[in-house]
Amino acid sequence: MPLLRDYYRLGVRYMTLTWSNTNEWADSSGDVDDKNVAHHEGLTQFGREVIREMNRLGMMVDISHVSDKTFFQTLTISRAPVIASHSSSRALTNVPRNMTDDMLRAMKENNGVVMVNFYSGFIDTDFSAANKATRPERDQKQKELDDKYKDADPKTRALAQQKFDLEVAAKLPRPPFKALIDHIDHIAKVAGVDHVG
Repeated sequence: MPLLRDYYRLGVRYMTLTWSNTNEWADSSGDVDDKNVAHHEGLTQFGREVIREMNRLGMMVDISHVSDKTFFQTLTISRAPVIASHSSSRALTNVPRNMTDDMLRAMKENNGVVMVNFYSGFIDTDFSAANKATRPERDQKQKELDDKYKDADPKTRALAQQKFDLEVAAKLPRPPFKALIDHIDHIAKVAGVDHVG
C-alpha cells in the first residue's frame, strides 16, 4: 500500500483496477476467456485491501476493463461510489468490456457514474465484428511493417505507421453517430440520468 499512498500524495485521484490483462490482484474483461491466464475469480485478498485503502484515501475506484466478477465484488467492498471511466452498454454492443444492464443498475445503487466509451468497437456491433474478423491479417501486416522499419529513424517509422493505420481504418465500417447516442440514452434509461457521462 505504500506505493498507492505515494501516488495519492503525488495527486492521483482515481485508478483503474485492471487494463486489458488480468494482474496479480484483479481479473480483467480483456482475457477472461483465455484459458492460458490464471484468474482469481474476481479480486484477490490484496485487491480487496487496495479498494479499502483507495476508499480511505478518497481515491476513486475505476471499474472500466474489469471482469464481471471483479465488478460485482468491487461494488460489494467499496464504501464509496465507483466510476466506469470509459464503458458502454453490452445490451447494445456485446463485448466483454461493456456493462450489462445488471451492472448499470448496480452502478445506480452504488451512486456511481458510467462514462460512455466513444471507441467504435464498443458502440457498434458491425465495427466490432469487422475489427475482430480482420485482426489476424492486420496483426501479420503490422509485424511486417515493424520488421521493415525496425532500423528506420523515428520520423520515417511514424509516417509508415500512420499510413498503415489510415489504410486499416478505411477498410472498417464507420459507425453512425446515432450508435454513440444510443449508448448514452440506454445507460440513462437503465441507470438513470445522474449515472451516465
